[in-house]
Amino acid sequence: MRNENSNTETKRPCSSKKEIGIKENKKLKDKLEQQEKKVEFLEREILKENLIIKEIEDEEREKDEQCQENICRLAHNIQELEKKMQNSTPKLGANEESERMTRKDKRSVSERSPQQRTLKEHLKKITKTT
Repeated sequence: MRNENSNTETKRPCSSKKEIGIKENKKLKDKLEQQEKKVEFLEREILKENLIIKEIEDEEREKDEQCQENICRLAHNIQELEKKMQNSTPKLGANEESERMTRKDKRSVSERSPQQRTLKEHLKKITKTT
């Protein structure tokens, strides 16, 4: 009988070791599942962040393209304005330039700038009183 009891006693620890192993295995499987779920969640989050980054980069690229278009348009407009300015103001010859200068000197007091006018009037007042 002792032999049978000793066998059953030895079997119990083996079965309890199996139970412990099964419990540990289950815990490890649960942990693994949780970590896999966490990994999946993090992968989804990374994908979302990458999409957001891509959208931002696309918007920046569009803005850069618009800026370049605007710069080109402005440069073209400036060139056109410069051409118009060159065409609208003919260059004066030497005779015309000297004639314009003499006309400038012959202007009346009222045609001159306000500062020149006040100086002339002030000089007239001084000369009248003396």
